[in-house]
Amino acid sequence: MDLTILSETFEVHVLPEAELERLELLALASAALIAHAERVEALEREADAERRAA
Repeated sequence: MDLTILSETFEVHVLPEAELERLELLALASAALIAHAERVEALEREADAERRAA
């Protein structure tokens, strides 16, 4: 097994500002969808528990 270390120079890739904004919006939208799904799931569990108790 060859354990030599690569001595090549690595280039830094910088994303354009518009791409960063798009990724930030995507992250926010994903978080909002997850939070909404969790609220809906909790409400469904509560409704099921109330139906069973009735």
